[in-house]
Amino acid sequence: MHLGDYQAGATIPVVFNTYGSNGESLTMTGLAVTDIEIYKGANITAGNERTSDSGYTLIDTDGIDVDGITGVHGFTIDTSDNSVAGWWVRNEIYHVIINSITVNAQTVRMSYSFTIEMDPPRDGTLRGEIATYTSNTSWTGASGETGADDDMYNGYRVKVVAKEVAEREKEYTGIVTDYVGSTRTFTIAVTQGSFTAAASDIFYLTPPQSLDLEQTLPSTATADTTGDALKQATREITAKKNTALNNTYIYLVQSTDHVTPLTGATPTVEISQDGGAFAAMNGSSAIAEISDGFYQLDLVASDMNADTLAIKVTATGGDPVGLTISTVE
Repeated sequence: MHLGDYQAGATIPVVFNTYGSNGESLTMTGLAVTDIEIYKGANITAGNERTSDSGYTLIDTDGIDVDGITGVHGFTIDTSDNSVAGWWVRNEIYHVIINSITVNAQTVRMSYSFTIEMDPPRDGTLRGEIATYTSNTSWTGASGETGADDDMYNGYRVKVVAKEVAEREKEYTGIVTDYVGSTRTFTIAVTQGSFTAAASDIFYLTPPQSLDLEQTLPSTATADTTGDALKQATREITAKKNTALNNTYIYLVQSTDHVTPLTGATPTVEISQDGGAFAAMNGSSAIAEISDGFYQLDLVASDMNADTLAIKVTATGGDPVGLTISTVE
């Protein structure tokens, strides 16, 4: 029986039932934490079980007839327990064997499984493992986990986290500035965090909001005869009102072909608050180039003090970009 996929560091409940030959609920005897054996991956053989019982807890003191309910038993597994260093890791399956208990004078064994952050994310995020690590700004993904087309992940947000659950708080984030499909090599502009990753650590790739399919310029587009609307890429995000908003990424392309990244630009940012006239952003707000056409926009609280903001980003030689921000209290 599969118990499910759990977050790193979670405490996992294992609840099971015991029955008699006629299907009636029966109590049991003999459950102890020493009866719980856990194996990692496909190594379900003697000598490959976890070598410590630390982190296993019997529910309701003895794990038998919990809450006084005959035939319902259980225990928990704390995956934050690092008594066996490096045992609990992300992107892995574990097998739990109860060996053994006694029910109605019969010896009974049971098996379960669970995974730690192995199920595909539900928000369109791609997860994989680092195969070869050179630095936080350059590494390759494992074979079969990422695509073969060059530049297909350019502009994606990336988060790299430690594989070992004991180090689950260690991570760094950035933007993919280049991807070579034939070698699965990522080049990263790190934006936050200083954790030094390693081979087998986990990465998450999230498509950039600023490259939404709805923003794609039609291939038949020619000179704009209706203002900047055709060329202007727009997106909408939600943020907290009157609170600084950092690390918003803007992608600028050249106006000559609407495809080539615009580099070395000095963008101008204008903001309309709640339908008012566009005005320059606060002098303490900033926009700075990252690389390969990506710019990081940081807005101070005064610029965010509105229910709705319309933001216009322009630069010499580039297509304008529009951003709508809806705030919440």
